[in-house]
Amino acid sequence: MFEDQKLIQEGVLRDKDFDSLCAKNYLDPIKGTKSTYRLYSSEGIIYFATAALEFDWAYKQQTEFWNLNQISNNLFGKKVYRCQGVWWFAPKWIMQKIPPGVYHVYIRHGNSNVGPVCRFIHYKGIGSEEKFGEVPLSNAQIPFQKNFNKLIATYAATLDLSDAEELTNIEIMLFREAQQVQDYLVEGSILVPVQSLDKLPSYYLKLQMDDEILDIDWKLPVQQIELVIPKFDQESDDDFDKPALSKSEEQFKDINFKEFDKDVVEKIKNVFIELWNYYDVNKNGYLDKQEFKNFMRNVFQKIQYPVDEIQIENYFERSDTDSTGQVTKFQLEWLLKQVIRIQVQLQDQQEAQNEIRKLELELKAQNQSAKDLEKKYEDGDINIEGTISILIEGEILQIEDFPVQNLIQKEGKWRIEGSNEATIIINFEEEIEFNVVGIKSADDCPEMDPVIIEIQLMKDLNYEEVVKKDNLMFDERFQNRLFEVNEFGVKAKGLWIYLKSGSDKGLQLSQIKVVKSVGLIK
Repeated sequence: MFEDQKLIQEGVLRDKDFDSLCAKNYLDPIKGTKSTYRLYSSEGIIYFATAALEFDWAYKQQTEFWNLNQISNNLFGKKVYRCQGVWWFAPKWIMQKIPPGVYHVYIRHGNSNVGPVCRFIHYKGIGSEEKFGEVPLSNAQIPFQKNFNKLIATYAATLDLSDAEELTNIEIMLFREAQQVQDYLVEGSILVPVQSLDKLPSYYLKLQMDDEILDIDWKLPVQQIELVIPKFDQESDDDFDKPALSKSEEQFKDINFKEFDKDVVEKIKNVFIELWNYYDVNKNGYLDKQEFKNFMRNVFQKIQYPVDEIQIENYFERSDTDSTGQVTKFQLEWLLKQVIRIQVQLQDQQEAQNEIRKLELELKAQNQSAKDLEKKYEDGDINIEGTISILIEGEILQIEDFPVQNLIQKEGKWRIEGSNEATIIINFEEEIEFNVVGIKSADDCPEMDPVIIEIQLMKDLNYEEVVKKDNLMFDERFQNRLFEVNEFGVKAKGLWIYLKSGSDKGLQLSQIKVVKSVGLIK
């Protein structure tokens, strides 16, 4: 009887402890993970939460692009990364050791309606990642501006791991390119276990520290469930658990991977051969565990890839197919292929980042050019008077909602939808002398900004091309893009302007501008 009472009392104490942990959203670190926690919720359900802070992504280490900020309602008791402004936006983190089951996925973020896609990747190890889902991260309803410098958890997708036979690692990447992302907070993700898909989940997930969040309907359901499911039942030549087919001691140089670039294959083969010969001190044809670890650390250093000690341990266990505590060259054939794949990915990423850097430098140059011309020709704006025609696919177009006269109004607005290109012809009432011609971006919808511009001056019976640019960029609203036609002034009877945006939604701008030096003003 007394033993029964003791067990009952212990159960009561455990229940009290559990309730206490749930009441304060206690975080319990999961052993063997980089930053994944059990999160005790007020509903008495244990969530899984992952902090993005501990992982690396493009430009994260450069403070002019990403920096750490103290946010009052942070979940992990740590600072949160804020995106200052990047064109290659790809924060990512890995939710590690997730048990089989179904989970609603929430992203905890803030400040800006960025609208990236959320990519889901089955992370099996360095160089072995398989993307299995990509959903747009809805942002239309989030009151970020009313909750500036606050974090809000919003629904991204529903992750089905019910077919998994073991703990699973899932990488999340928020991705957006070719448009600058600014002032965005990203803290990480939360997985909420699901018992049934019959009921729509809430769009927002409230935690204990979110009491000060304003103007949110915490019970608002999502419009539909976005289900993402990794594949667990397909084996391939890249399966780490695939046993060696023989004991042959083939040289790395005899291995042929036709699917990869020949130069990359030869480079990595040479790295493997050089380091194998260095660490196989006794020339006995195998490496023991410590030699293997040193070998792999050096391999990753050679290709400038982050060293992951846990993954190196996994590499050894999966290479040692005979459980001898040693690995041969043949047993590392699969690993050679993985490292080649990593090298290819690194090169692709570097090329993409170089391209993004070129865009950033070009944007900076365009901004500086506009500022220089604004300063040089300050107070020189000319009020355009004349007739305006719009040609779309050779036909003249009139738009009632956005009349063409808006194009010559200060901070006006002109837009077309259904076509992303147009030719604008302006006939001046009388010949005008000016130095600079240009356009100004509209007040919204940056995706409809022109990216291609051609300008010709109308002179008597001929046209003179003065501007042609196919990489026009804007990063602010009502922003000028100006072109100096002639420092000493030029006369024209009109303008012929061709514009094209990069969006199928349409094309828009605020104003067409002509500017002259104060010295030319009579």
